[in-house]
Amino acid sequence: MHYLSHPSRILPVMTSERGAAATPKQARSPGEDEERAQLNAELSQLTLPLMWNMRQDAMHAFEPLGMKPIQALIMGIIGERTCTPSELAHLMETTAPMMSTMLADLERHDLVERHPDPNDRRRTRVELTKQGERMNKKFDQAWQEASLSRTERLSTDDLRELVRLYTLLTDEEAPE
Repeated sequence: MHYLSHPSRILPVMTSERGAAATPKQARSPGEDEERAQLNAELSQLTLPLMWNMRQDAMHAFEPLGMKPIQALIMGIIGERTCTPSELAHLMETTAPMMSTMLADLERHDLVERHPDPNDRRRTRVELTKQGERMNKKFDQAWQEASLSRTERLSTDDLRELVRLYTLLTDEEAPE
């Protein structure tokens, strides 16, 4: 499964309403609300630098492969399921012309190809080529290595807890 496009993680998150809570807010005491606000502020201050560091990790992981993280993300989504260019544009929150340009670049590298939809000839489907499938495997390996270098100082229990928390933050309905 591709590191960036696990369907139960990125696709529901990207297609849900911005700011919509996945679960209803629980009743809390005023003291707990204050502590949560303080913790949320601290988390917010930690998040942007972490996002930047992870973006840099992705750039360094994919540059040797001649790709950018956005290209890896698009290919990961396509690798999980066949999409139309407009579906990809919606998922990536970009315009159809911008997505068309990105897909054309991936086509030039023989990583994706567009085909008419057999059920609706007016629609176009995007699929990975064999070379694109191989590249996705290289993306996975490069990202795993980059992730390992960032998480090596965590214990196995810490890593397990981080996975649990990421799952809660990214899944529409995370398992308990």
